[in-house]
Amino acid sequence: MIRKLLEKQGLKMSDQEFNEVMQETQNDIRENHLRFGVRTSRKYLLKVAIIYYGISKSI
Repeated sequence: MIRKLLEKQGLKMSDQEFNEVMQETQNDIRENHLRFGVRTSRKYLLKVAIIYYGISKSI
């Protein structure tokens, strides 16, 4: 589901890239939301994933 939403945003990535982006997204959400008991919206999840995708492409 998340991958399809990212593809709708125009982000095409390999399975490895997707796994790396989702791992970093999960780490971010775990540290910045779950730790403080804040719920995470789908919009925020996509925003964070897009940011990490951009970072992974610039490295």
